[in-house]
Amino acid sequence: MAKKAGTSKTEKINRVTGTVIRVSLKLITVILAAVIFVYGITGAYRFGLSVFSQRTMTAEPGIEMRVTVQEGESALEVGSTLEDMGLIHSAWAFVFQKYFYNKSLEPGTYTVDTAMTVKEALETLSGGGEEEESEEAE
Repeated sequence: MAKKAGTSKTEKINRVTGTVIRVSLKLITVILAAVIFVYGITGAYRFGLSVFSQRTMTAEPGIEMRVTVQEGESALEVGSTLEDMGLIHSAWAFVFQKYFYNKSLEPGTYTVDTAMTVKEALETLSGGGEEEESEEAE
């Protein structure tokens, strides 16, 4: 009989331990899902804001910088350069707007400033703005 009582106590401990582990795993899963949800929504909001708002980096008059677009350079590479220079908020938003506005990036050296919206920068880099004269042309 003593053997039977010991087995029963072990079974109870195993049942309680199993229940604690299952509840803990469910709780961890719910918390992880909530964190991913919050970060996903926050990231989507920031991306949407950078794509659909016409924010500039600084107020007028802005700081002018020269940007060179190389032959065959992708929109993401140009966008990353502009983001690194502090001219735009997001390289990915630049890429999205390039396709949204159906613009092509023309090789050359351009003057872009921090008071330009992404749309204005795209206009400039697609040859619609003033292109700097290259030293080879002189």
